Amino acid sequence: YTSNNQFLVSQNLKVEEFLPDRIKVKSSLSKTQYTHLDNRVDVEVEAVNFFGPPAANKNYELRMQWERVPFRARDYGDYRFNYHKLNSPIYDITRSGVTDEEGKAFEQVAMPDFKNNGLINLTAFATVFDETGRPVNVINRAKIFTQEVFYGLRSSDYWVKTGSSVKTDLIAVDEDGKVLNGRNAQVRVS
Repeated sequence: YTSNNQFLVSQNLKVEEFLPDRIKVKSSLSKTQYTHLDNRVDVEVEAVNFFGPPAANKNYELRMQWERVPFRARDYGDYRFNYHKLNSPIYDITRSGVTDEEGKAFEQVAMPDFKNNGLINLTAFATVFDETGRPVNVINRAKIFTQEVFYGLRSSDYWVKTGSSVKTDLIAVDEDGKVLNGRNAQVRVS
């Protein structure tokens, strides 16, 4: 209102009360790095009431997502090691249940067959719900190396005139980016 009682404008406000989490959630994977030879992922979730006992008999949900990501060798940044569609989920599962009397949950998830698919990131997103249904989340990540040898290509030219030759280098490295000499590879140009 103005000084002569003229209404100018109004604005709606929404006030949300902040409530801190009532439980603390921890989760862990059996490893931080897997290979194509591993056949399962073990996930442990633990929920504890703040200032109190374990968060027993609470609903939980575990979502696991596998997605391809670029493989990079630190000393060979000009080589390209990826030949698949990247950053797209290739496998996704959701499990749910109830925590035990100690506030723990344990899931064993079969590892999909990802042989020769490059580098894959595994994201395990665990959610435990408090007594009001409010979610408390925690995330764990792991890398999955789906092959023992990563082959990279390097081209000297980006633009090439039709009918001209192209020099292309090929390198073989392990998961740590170290060169592997004496490896055989079959290259097909199409």
